[in-house]
Amino acid sequence: MKKRSAEILRRLIESPSHRLRLSALMDDYRISEKTLRADIAAAAAFAQDPRGNSMVEVSSEHVRLAMGSDVAGLDELLDSMDLYDYRLSFDERKYFIACTLLALPDGAFCSMQSLADAMYVTRNTVIADMKTVEDYLAGYGIVLLSKSKRGMCVLATTEQRRDLLIDVHVALLEDRFARHDYFSHLVAGVLESPVDIDSVLDAVHLFLKTHNIFLALEVEREIVACLATLSLYLNKMPVQTCDNDRGSRSEALVQPLDTIGELIRFVMARIGFDNLANPQIVQAERVVLARDLSPQIKRFDDFDLYCVVTRFLFLVGRGLDIDIRNDNLLVESLLSHLKSMSNWSSDAFEVEVAGPSGMTVSMVQNAAAPHFHVLEDYLRRSMDDSMRSSVVIHICAALYRSESGMRECNVLVACPSSVATSKYLEAQIKTYFKLSVVGAVSTRAIDAGEVSLDGVDFVVSTVALELADVPVVVVSPVLSVEDINKIQAQAFKSSKTDPLLSQGQGSMLGKLYEIYAQGNPRKTAYLNRALSHALEEVERIEREVASTSPLLRMLERRFICVDPKERTWRDGMNRASEGLLQEGYFTRGYVDRAIGNVEEYGSYIILNQGIALGHAGSKDGVFKSGLGLLVSREGIVFDEGERVHLMFFFSQVGDGDYLELFREIIKLGNDREGLARVCDASDADEAYQALVEMLTEYA
Repeated sequence: MKKRSAEILRRLIESPSHRLRLSALMDDYRISEKTLRADIAAAAAFAQDPRGNSMVEVSSEHVRLAMGSDVAGLDELLDSMDLYDYRLSFDERKYFIACTLLALPDGAFCSMQSLADAMYVTRNTVIADMKTVEDYLAGYGIVLLSKSKRGMCVLATTEQRRDLLIDVHVALLEDRFARHDYFSHLVAGVLESPVDIDSVLDAVHLFLKTHNIFLALEVEREIVACLATLSLYLNKMPVQTCDNDRGSRSEALVQPLDTIGELIRFVMARIGFDNLANPQIVQAERVVLARDLSPQIKRFDDFDLYCVVTRFLFLVGRGLDIDIRNDNLLVESLLSHLKSMSNWSSDAFEVEVAGPSGMTVSMVQNAAAPHFHVLEDYLRRSMDDSMRSSVVIHICAALYRSESGMRECNVLVACPSSVATSKYLEAQIKTYFKLSVVGAVSTRAIDAGEVSLDGVDFVVSTVALELADVPVVVVSPVLSVEDINKIQAQAFKSSKTDPLLSQGQGSMLGKLYEIYAQGNPRKTAYLNRALSHALEEVERIEREVASTSPLLRMLERRFICVDPKERTWRDGMNRASEGLLQEGYFTRGYVDRAIGNVEEYGSYIILNQGIALGHAGSKDGVFKSGLGLLVSREGIVFDEGERVHLMFFFSQVGDGDYLELFREIIKLGNDREGLARVCDASDADEAYQALVEMLTEYA
C-alpha cells in the first residue's frame, strides 16, 4: 500500500463519521481522479474486517468508513503495518537508511542486502540510493564507511548525529499528515525512540495553551524536533553539560530558567523525563537556540492560499474602508499562520488583543466576522473564537504599521542569559512586526556601556533595564499575546511623523496654458525643449517598466482578449485561457480544474475590486508558464453577484516565485480611472498600452 493510501485511511479513522470529498482529496494530493481511485482501492483492500469485507466505502463523490466499522481495530492494524505493506518513496528510503546507520551500535556494520530486506526492495535499488545517502550524510560532516564483506557504517560526532536527527524530525513534522503517519512510527522504531513525536507535539501545544503563547510554525517545529531528538539521547545515555568548568556547572544549577527552559522542563516531564537537572535543561536550551529559528515564509507550489488570504483581506478592508492587502508582511504572516492551524486543537488559546489608535478591536472583529468562511472553506475546518482572534491579532498589527506618518522603528533586543536567547526573541518579533532589529545583545553588555544606543527607538528586553533616554519593553523570551500588545503600543508611540511639505502648487496644466497664451517666444521655446525632454523621459520610463514589470514581462498582447459583452465567470475563464490553451500551455483539464476550484471554494480568485485571477495547481496538466487576460467593459459576473472587468488566467511550471506578479495585479484594482481606460480599449494593443500607463504611474 502506498503512502497516500495509508494517509487516506488515517484521515478516515480520525473522522469516522464524516465523508471525504474526492475532489478535495485530488486537490490535496494534486492527482487525477483515476490515480486517487487506485489509491482508495488499495486502502479498501487493506482495511478488511474479519469476514473479509472492506471497511472503506467509495461513491462517485465521496469516500467514508462503513457504518459499524471497527475503528480502533483498523487504527491498530494500520500502526502494525510493516514495510511489506507500505511502499517507501525515494526520500523516505533516504531517511530510513540514514537513521538505520546512525542507530547502529559502536563497531557494528550494516549490509546493503539487510537494508534491501528491511525495506522490501531489491539490492540494486539500495545501491542506487547510496550515492544520494552518502551526499546527504556528507552535508552534516558524517562519513559513510564501506568495508568489503562487512557492510557499511558511519563516522560521526555526537553533534553531527544530533543535527541530522533533528532535521529528520523536522522533515516528518513538515509533512501535512505527519501526525499518526506510518512512516514517522517506522522511523521511531528504527531509532528505538522512547516516545512518539506526536506526544512531544501534544506536550508543546499544552504548554503554549497554558501560558497563552503563540509560536511561529517553523520555530515550533524546531523545538519539537530538538526535544524528540533529546529524548533519544536521554534514553541511551546521561546528558552531559556543555560546560567543562565547575563554576559554569554550579551557575547552571542555580540559574533560574526562562520561558524556553520551563517549556523544555514541562515537555520532557510530560513524556517521561521528569528528573532533569538544570544543567541538562540549559544544555537542551542551547541546542534549541543554536538552530536557525528565523521564521521562513514558504512559497507555495500553487497560489490558492495566497488568493484566499488576499480575498479575505480585501473583504475585511472593505468593511473598515481601508486597503490592507498591500501590506506584504501581513499577507506573508497570515500565510504562515494559517498553515500552522492544522496543529491547533479546537480550544487552543484564549486571545485578547489591543487595537490600533482610532480603531477598536471590536471594529476589526466585526469587519472580519462575516468573511471568516472564506478561510474556513479553504482550510476545511471551522475556526473557533481563539483561531479567529489570532487572525485579528495579525490584522491589528498591520493597522499599527499603517498608521499615517508612522515610520519603521529601530529596535534593540536584549536578554541577560545569552545572545542566543536574544536571537530567539528577535525571530519572534520579526514574525509579528515590521521593525528594524538593529542588534541582539546581552543585558550585561548594555549595563557595561559596551552597546551604543544611538538611533535606537526602544529596547525589547526579557528583564527590566534602567535606561535614561530609551524606552524599554519587558517581555517573555517567547512572546505572549500581552507582550505582542506592549510592543505594538510602544512601536506606535516611538514612530515619528515626517514633516509634510506644503507644495502650494496650483494646476500645472493651467500654468502651461497661461504661459503659452502670453506668446513670449523665449518662454515658449524653453517650454518646448523642456516638454520634449520630459516626453522622452516618460517614454524611457514606459520602456523600463515594460521590461521590469512582472505583469508586462509575462503578459503577451496575443493573449489579451477584449470583449465588451457581459459574461458569466465560467465564460470569462474560458475566454481568458483560450489563447494559452490553443498554443499548448496547458491541457483542457487545467482549465476545468480552475473552474472546479471556484465552484468548490467560491469567488476567492477575485483579488481586488474589478480584478480576478483564474488558476489551478502547477501539477494539473501545465507545460509552460503563461498569463492570459480577458477585458470586459460590461463585466464578468460571479454567482454571488460580484462583478469584475479584468479576468487574468495564470499557469505556472516549476517553483518560480510569482508573488510579485500577484501584488502588481492587486495594485491595478486600486486605480479606478486606469481600469476604466483599460476597459474602454477597443483592441489588445490599446488595452496593453493602458496597462503600461497604469504601471508607469506606480514606478
